[in-house]
Amino acid sequence: EFITTYEERTEIFKQMGFDAVIMADFTEDIAHMTADEYFRKIILNLEPKSISLGYNHKFGANQSGDSVFLEKISRKYDFR
Repeated sequence: EFITTYEERTEIFKQMGFDAVIMADFTEDIAHMTADEYFRKIILNLEPKSISLGYNHKFGANQSGDSVFLEKISRKYDFR
């Protein structure tokens, strides 16, 4: 169970100035994507201007994606 509802989270993000909020189900397919696959197939399609992560956030199979990974590819894909 979540601490906040979908509507409450959406409102919080809206108040923070987010243009859009996308909440997706975590599937087996997503769980097995490498960080690069996850970025190219999911994030890149959103054309982000910037990406923020929590201090210890990891993504991609085997937690292969992190802030260092994003910093490296940010120059190639032009986001902060």
